[in-house]
Amino acid sequence: MSTIARGRIESGNILLDVVIKHGKGVKIIHNSKDHICLSIGEDAIKDDLTDDKYYGLIYDHILPLIPLDVNSEAILNQYKIKILRKIILEEIKLFLAENRLLARRALFSPYYFLLNHYRRKALLFVFLRQYFKFLARESLENIPYDVLNTTISLLIADGYLKRPYYDDKVGLGNRSLGIKSSPIDMLLNTVPYLSLLNLRVDIKSILKIISLLTTRISISDDLDLGEKVSQYAFLETDKGLSSLTIDLPFSIPYKQKIRLGGIINTAYLIEDENRGTYVLKKYHEWSGLKWLPIALWSLGAYYFDTSAKRRLLNEYSMNRDLKDLGFKVPGIYYVNLRDKFVVEEYVQGSLFRDVIIEGLTRGKMLDIIEIVLSEIAKVHKCGIVLGDANPTNIIVNNDQQDVFFIDLEQAKYSNKSSWDLAILFFFTAHYVRSLKLDNLRSVLEAIVRGYLKYGDVRPLKEALSPSYIRVFTLFAFPHALIKTYIDLRRMLIDLSKGSSTSI
Repeated sequence: MSTIARGRIESGNILLDVVIKHGKGVKIIHNSKDHICLSIGEDAIKDDLTDDKYYGLIYDHILPLIPLDVNSEAILNQYKIKILRKIILEEIKLFLAENRLLARRALFSPYYFLLNHYRRKALLFVFLRQYFKFLARESLENIPYDVLNTTISLLIADGYLKRPYYDDKVGLGNRSLGIKSSPIDMLLNTVPYLSLLNLRVDIKSILKIISLLTTRISISDDLDLGEKVSQYAFLETDKGLSSLTIDLPFSIPYKQKIRLGGIINTAYLIEDENRGTYVLKKYHEWSGLKWLPIALWSLGAYYFDTSAKRRLLNEYSMNRDLKDLGFKVPGIYYVNLRDKFVVEEYVQGSLFRDVIIEGLTRGKMLDIIEIVLSEIAKVHKCGIVLGDANPTNIIVNNDQQDVFFIDLEQAKYSNKSSWDLAILFFFTAHYVRSLKLDNLRSVLEAIVRGYLKYGDVRPLKEALSPSYIRVFTLFAFPHALIKTYIDLRRMLIDLSKGSSTSI
């Protein structure tokens, strides 16, 4: 077979010569302990690129190659562009399968895709972990910038990537955002060992390559691929870009750290004399105290995300979406997916809970209740449900004009706007402190009146459904729950008859 191109990987005592020839198959020639010659047929490269016949072990060795002559350089660069395109498209699908909520927001250094590819390979081939770290390092050093830039430009032209405001970063384009994966595809992509079940994979050749590499090349490489990968993926915050594993920025002793909301809350108020006041929110898994009983009890009424990662992603993505739509939300300053925390702006003002209690006890601040409910109706018109619309998660600032939505970990795009209203209705019943219910109807009327400024009556009626009442029997005083239900039913009947003078 005639030679097409020649390349070399050389680092320390390791020497790997690669020869690409016309024809098929792969041959490994052992010259010495630290010197291997790999002969690859061009058809083998094609099969690996199109059908993953060698599970990428062929093209993994082409990316880091240093060409040995000018003709080889041109040919190898053409191969590298094809290989990088394949790798990037695969990594896009994987990212979508694992982090769909971040798809529109995440930004990447182009090297992210390459490093994550080798990270996954290192997880799969455990005994070659150091070897893939070595290939990753050599690829970073030996892929020409022009080759990487050309590949990115081609993917941008095809709509898979886009160039945001940051010149050295890329985001996912509309064509990538439109990729849909079946549950089986997602499982195969996210669990690397299952990919070997692909019938097109040449297991015999793969095992031969692995056995030769593991017995003849000994490499020590301390590159932490997981940490490195996370440094090349970013989210945009109100303080600029934040890598997905940024360390907690408050490394010096806090002036004060106060846990908010009692033993089941994960939010901390941090006062730092150099940086001001912030809220640090840490996310724990559903086995903690907060969401497990609620998720089980509300089954069938509303779906609660219990995964710490998904709740964090909800918080970030819905915060950004609401902000883009013109709603008031806390600024987000830092996000860390590894340690599962966000650092947010501390919003000063009155909790909506206190506004409602003021209305129930004194018959005051009903106009503020209307303002808050009109904002909630606007959110619903955008197809968004707050999910945990507990009045403690809404803040009215001191001038009583701006309404801030906080704690958005259960928010999502949904048509179940009635769930938010049910929470508000029956938490209102919960706040009644005595048998005197003189102001309850006035508060409920303010809620309905405010919501109907921008919303319609359908979700108000649905909020009284038996499935919701079952959920909130745990939270409201029985007499107040019954009184709330009766008053609301009467109001909605009056509205249906066109008699809305009382509201």
